[in-house]
Amino acid sequence: MYPYGLQDVAVTVFHNNSTQVVTSLCGEHASDGVLVAFAIYQLAIMLIIPTIVMGFCYAFVIHALWISRTTLRSLTSKATG
Repeated sequence: MYPYGLQDVAVTVFHNNSTQVVTSLCGEHASDGVLVAFAIYQLAIMLIIPTIVMGFCYAFVIHALWISRTTLRSLTSKATG
């Protein structure tokens, strides 16, 4: 007999000397199209968008360092020459 009337539930019982723990792992109750859409959503939220944001931030830092390097070079060349 499955708990709560669900058929996609894996029940595992862990025993210790004096303790017993019962865990239930519920299965997916959605169509394949919904599961694929959810997987694509997770991919975008956890991988693609952070990669784009990180790339933009690195580009901004590199640009700022490049500008400071050229500014420093122009200031030191005027002072020495």
